[in-house]
Amino acid sequence: MSVATTQLSNHFKKQVMDGLIDFGSDDFKIILMKTTFTFNQDTNETYTAISGSELSTGSGYTKGGISIGSGELVEDNVNNRCSIVFGRSGEFTGTSQGFTTRRAVIFDDTSADKTVVGCLDYGTNFSVGYAKTLSVRNITVDLF
Repeated sequence: MSVATTQLSNHFKKQVMDGLIDFGSDDFKIILMKTTFTFNQDTNETYTAISGSELSTGSGYTKGGISIGSGELVEDNVNNRCSIVFGRSGEFTGTSQGFTTRRAVIFDDTSADKTVVGCLDYGTNFSVGYAKTLSVRNITVDLF
């Protein structure tokens, strides 16, 4: 399933400009959100601010998400943008009843306040059933 929209948090943008995010060495994580979660780029600044809307541990998901490692900044002069590419992949595998989600959030697990990078919205709810796997790989987020 591909991402329909990506939205960055304003706090993340400020942290980047202040030099407080180190893409090359910080550890970033991706978490899955409850279907009722709606991302707000103004107020969803840190992991603490959104953790109550994260899927609960169970049915194949573990609260806190999975590490996608550090990122590499890539300059794209053809499309006139800069992106961060995360090199590590991971998987969520449904057990028993599985789980349903629509959005994933990336945050910097190394930064002092666990800064939220942004939200990946798949455009519709989807379920990961018993023994089914949601693979997370080749994540690219356009920054500017």
